[in-house]
Amino acid sequence: MGNLKKLTVILLILGSNTIALAQGPQSNQVNRAAQEKITLSLKAAVNEKGLMSKSLTPEKIQQIRETTQQLQRGGVSDGGGNAVGTTLFDFYENEGSQELSIVELLNSEPLAKEMILALDREIPAVGRLSSIGFGSLLLVSVQGKKIFLENKEISSAGCKNESMVAASQQMIVACQSDTEIRFNATWLSTTDARNRAGLIMHEMILGWARKQGGGKAKTEAAVRRLNRLLFTVERSQYAQAVKDVFNVHTFSAESFLRTQSQVKISLAALTDYKKRTHALDKAQRMFLSQLATAISSGTLNSGECFVLFEMGKEVISDVDANKICAPLTEPRD
Repeated sequence: MGNLKKLTVILLILGSNTIALAQGPQSNQVNRAAQEKITLSLKAAVNEKGLMSKSLTPEKIQQIRETTQQLQRGGVSDGGGNAVGTTLFDFYENEGSQELSIVELLNSEPLAKEMILALDREIPAVGRLSSIGFGSLLLVSVQGKKIFLENKEISSAGCKNESMVAASQQMIVACQSDTEIRFNATWLSTTDARNRAGLIMHEMILGWARKQGGGKAKTEAAVRRLNRLLFTVERSQYAQAVKDVFNVHTFSAESFLRTQSQVKISLAALTDYKKRTHALDKAQRMFLSQLATAISSGTLNSGECFVLFEMGKEVISDVDANKICAPLTEPRD
């Protein structure tokens, strides 16, 4: 099939109106930016050898079709002016809204603040050993966003939770975009501390999760599951809860149980022991090597470290386990 015939097939797929738009007398009045999208998409469909590109998927064909339909309607709109009665929506949007910082929001609900501190303590690093604690990561993820307590109704189809569970009275009490978070002030003031803290934690976890990739439904479900676990398990079990959710939902992140400095202290103590011990047999060297690997992984807590020493006491009996395992529980830098 020749190049011209292949290009004709593409145009027929998109609909005969595409040709009319490209060749009709009104083509000069068409939104140029949108018209360029069609041109680029058609060029992408033919490679430098003039053959059909494998990248022309049904999804791309649909995208080109939608762009064509936008052109038929007069181009792509960036949004029009809106009003509520005689008040322009630009002015109405933040009318009566109370803006506050994330620190002020956390101070308004002590339980949420306690949970952030607990997440920092129990999960001192995420993604890499040198990172800040998980609680601090959640805080940083929303720190640049405008936060509003809103007395007006919050309405956005994108903020309604997708679930197999139906609830006739389900309502949106908070909504988050790339630049802002809005909380329903009336709901916050009438619910109890657990639900209030739950909503704040939900939005903070969501702010972090949005940056980890994944589809909306998948991210949404993972955020709800993690938030639910944090309010169900003891705080000493936070690390395992977060690890379980990370493993199941692959947030492109790994949680660690200690910081980079704590790992360095433990490994330094291990190295010092090796230097002071002149004669190590094969079994001892193997045990110390496996212990060093476990410590370096960033996922070994102090309790597990002591258990390893207990299991290996027949091999290593003259080492002070406290010097190697205790740093894992020391405070962050």
